[in-house]
Amino acid sequence: MKQTKNNYETKTVTPHSLYLDYIKKVILEMGNFTKWDVELPYAYGRYADFSDLTRETLCSSYAVISLEDKKITVVKYSSSRLNSNSISAFLKNDELLRGLTVQLNHLPQSSNEYDFIISLKKLILEGFNTSLLDVENSPFSDQEEIFNTLTPITMFKYVVDPKYKESKYIDNEMLEILRTLLSKENIEASVMNRTPELLSRIILRGDFYGNGEFNERVEYYSQLVPKELILKSFSANLNGDLQACIQDCQQKKDLYNFLFVDNDISTDNEILGFKEKFVGTFFIKRKGPQSSNFPFLRNEVHDGKEFYSLNDRFLYRIGDIQDECQQLNCKHIDKYDEGISDISDDELKKKLEDHYEKFDELQFVFSKALTFLEELDDEPVINVNAIDNCSVSKYNFDIDEYYLPGLLGFIKTLKEFFIPVYKNIHSEGNINFVFNEDDDHLSIFYNTKGLERCLKGNDWYANLTEKILLELEQTFNTFSEIISEENRDELELFQMDLELWKKKVSYFKKVQKKEVYRFVKDKK
Repeated sequence: MKQTKNNYETKTVTPHSLYLDYIKKVILEMGNFTKWDVELPYAYGRYADFSDLTRETLCSSYAVISLEDKKITVVKYSSSRLNSNSISAFLKNDELLRGLTVQLNHLPQSSNEYDFIISLKKLILEGFNTSLLDVENSPFSDQEEIFNTLTPITMFKYVVDPKYKESKYIDNEMLEILRTLLSKENIEASVMNRTPELLSRIILRGDFYGNGEFNERVEYYSQLVPKELILKSFSANLNGDLQACIQDCQQKKDLYNFLFVDNDISTDNEILGFKEKFVGTFFIKRKGPQSSNFPFLRNEVHDGKEFYSLNDRFLYRIGDIQDECQQLNCKHIDKYDEGISDISDDELKKKLEDHYEKFDELQFVFSKALTFLEELDDEPVINVNAIDNCSVSKYNFDIDEYYLPGLLGFIKTLKEFFIPVYKNIHSEGNINFVFNEDDDHLSIFYNTKGLERCLKGNDWYANLTEKILLELEQTFNTFSEIISEENRDELELFQMDLELWKKKVSYFKKVQKKEVYRFVKDKK
């Protein structure tokens, strides 16, 4: 912690120490009681008189003392809190900075303003001495506790936004506490002391008024916090929830540039840690099944072999992209047909631009994650077929759960997103790709009774299924190029099933055209 000299003594600068200094100033200034104004509660068409401050009223009221304005405002608790001795509920956000907030339940009754001020000063002084003894029953203990546990970075806006300096509802003298804590001399201690990882969370997740996109948040906090210190916070979070925070960040390309392109500050070990967390937002490391609980019965080559599967959170994002592709009928699945849209041209153009940008950026950072994975693991094995239930990156489909036109767009999006990345990585790297299903149903479609009925009687279904099979065929052929022969067994079964379905569709199209005679009766 930085050491600083104030008007009273040399001490460690903390929110609590500065708060106590503020109270000292209040006590000192209240010695000249003629400088102060008192505002009593307003009710029943008039302001209260000091004679109205009965014992009952004092027990249900508190005072806000503004050092800057030399004004004391008596405030009554809301009706729902009449029986509460805590004022913490009234000290949220701006209210915390209005001034010293004091409970009046132990204040004696006063006949006039001056007696009230003198009694209030005595109450505060006694409370101050109590506070120094670490007793939690001072009249301002609730506010003191907030400052005792305050993390200054969460109050950042009050220092950088000029509107708060001019606000009539905030005591500028109290605001000076935050300015001191977030000054050049004390910023590092204020950011890194109690929760050094917090700033990284704020920037990645947008907590505590961190609105805007990633770069905007970085720029916002960079008004006072140097980049070196921001990166220190990221490093401090390596053992915390940094991976989850990165997952929550929507602007991952900007994050990538911040951590890996424009970063000449972090150490090699810190960069390595950032890469591990970055990769973890796209991939999860798993172990294959053990054939036996007894080690001597296991297959040492294959049992429990580690591989990487696509992270569910990432797949949810892919699912969002797929939905957008369907809604916009974008270039990833088809050419936009103006004739069927009720969206204005300008609106559509903007939506498409945003969609393409999100698609490209997600594809970019996914490719970088693969590159990092090569650096982190000598022989990474990646399963291109997601194994979790309901995952979007699967290549077998329950026809009862899919709308056929939607399935076509679904597959096209997967192909457009993954195939270029996989092909490029395979040509340059050492990643081993595999195609494995965590399912005993090793075929493309199942629950197909209804589909085959439609294929027999409707050429629209037949033509659409042909298109689906063509997209899958192209995808599987690419997988065959990047998957080694010894890991291709399941994929080859899918390819064989695909050829069977092509023959089925061809047969049903002949049936529709009466090019083949069926020696069975049609079921009614």
